[in-house]
Order: sequence, then structure tokens, then C-alpha cells
Amino acid sequence: MDTDIELIKRSLRRDQSAFAELFDRHGRAVFRYAYGLTHDIGDADDLVQETFITAWRKLAEIRLVGDSLLPWLIVTCR
Repeated sequence: MDTDIELIKRSLRRDQSAFAELFDRHGRAVFRYAYGLTHDIGDADDLVQETFITAWRKLAEIRLVGDSLLPWLIVTCR
């Protein structure tokens, strides 16, 4: 299993399967956080979508604390 860092590097080369793996790995946690903020499934889905769109656009700028993308995603979602 690739680390988040490896998946980000692959995603920078526009490997969409790598980015999809990041989504599969962290999407549920980001949704739970977003739902906690909004208490609405539709709004939480929208926040998750915007969070991952932002991640895709800013891949080259992302700096991880540790090995996980999840903290960056949570801050971005907020």
C-alpha cells in the first residue's frame, strides 16, 4: 500500500487512480467532519467535493505534517 506522500507524488504526475485512492482513504473521515459542521448530508457532500477539488488544484503546494494528508484535508474542509 502506497503512503499518502507517494500517492501525492503520483497524483502530481496526473495519475488519477492515485488521487482516487487518496479520496477512498480519506473521503469518509472528511465527510464525517463536514457533517459535524453542517448537520446536513447534502452540504457535507458539497464540502467534501470542494475539499478534494482544492486538494487536486493545490497538490504541488501541499506540505504534510507527518505521513497523512488527512490533517490538511480537515483544515481545508473547515
